[in-house]
Amino acid sequence: MRRLGLALAAVAMFGCHEMTAPDSDADSRQQALETANSPAKSEAHKIEVAEKKAWKEGQPVEQQIDWAAADAWPTLSVELPKEAATKLDRASLPVLLPNEPALLNNVFATVGDTWYSARLRGEGLTVNVQGNRAAFRHPSFGPDVKAKAGDFHIARSHHIVTLSTTYFGVSYVIDVECAELPDTDKRCTEDAFVTGLAEKLQRAGGQQ
Repeated sequence: MRRLGLALAAVAMFGCHEMTAPDSDADSRQQALETANSPAKSEAHKIEVAEKKAWKEGQPVEQQIDWAAADAWPTLSVELPKEAATKLDRASLPVLLPNEPALLNNVFATVGDTWYSARLRGEGLTVNVQGNRAAFRHPSFGPDVKAKAGDFHIARSHHIVTLSTTYFGVSYVIDVECAELPDTDKRCTEDAFVTGLAEKLQRAGGQQ
């Protein structure tokens, strides 16, 4: 029986991954024969079928948040614009933003049932930070993603740099888009800028 890996990731980043589950009649008959005389195997099979069905239908699995670890995380020292701060404080997960004053003067925030998103604008670039306490099943990060120290994963698509990581059971994604000369702007062509933002993530709101 095959098992699907469970990984946390922002919806926006990993929605493109696809995987085909074994749905043929032959597979179904073989699985039925293998599990018919074993209650434990039969129950495990039911669980796997339910998980595969949920994955195929795009249903997220909400993760347990380690609120003690989140509460001990460093607090953002920069004051956010009032409207954005009010929205982010209502989020049902720990909100992290990079402690980068040049980016926090212009913040547009949105909050959903399991997620938040903050758009930060600086000189010549836009940074989007997203957090989600729901996970989707997918087979892998793909060949264009490389692992980084600190469990960072970085990918590039259409000159946008995307870093993903996980803290407290929450998936966080940072997108960096350079407005001009994305082919030569080191903030988008090299990893140092986006990893620097990730290393500066601090608690900016959210509640249990």
